[in-house]
Amino acid sequence: ELESGATMTIVGAHELWPPLRQFCLDLSAIRAGSASVDIHLSASGPCDSGERRAGTDCFVMQVAGQSRWRIWARPQDGILEPDRSELGSTSATSVDVALDAGESLYLPTGTTYRTVGGAGPALTLLTWSPRPSVADVLREALAAVAKHRSALRRSLPPGFASEEQLSHSA
Repeated sequence: ELESGATMTIVGAHELWPPLRQFCLDLSAIRAGSASVDIHLSASGPCDSGERRAGTDCFVMQVAGQSRWRIWARPQDGILEPDRSELGSTSATSVDVALDAGESLYLPTGTTYRTVGGAGPALTLLTWSPRPSVADVLREALAAVAKHRSALRRSLPPGFASEEQLSHSA
């Protein structure tokens, strides 16, 4: 299938090779979140991924060959869980990028992209690293405080979170 233009993908390659694992651990320490690496190998001919939205920050590293990308402007800057119905092709603003071996590309969270292939064999590493949202930071802060305040760990009475109760408190 590779010879007919298919792409082989190894998801979670950082779990298979210690240097990639260490790279992800180092990146995680810098960015205060997790990181993972996927490997994409295309043997020949162009491949088209279809439109996708980067759900996390993505660092693309072209190891061998060439890959071509179409990237649209981010319609929802800073939104970490974008609406999949608003993919980038509805925006007139796009740019085509060709990555050669040794080059890299940064796709911020929410960026819509499409890989449109390259000529000949290609090896690409994609490093995914989510950025924490405001909700993530608040959840972690509350959990940290609750460790030291038993009143915040008490169970709530039955029916507390009913629709009726929630609508009265809003």
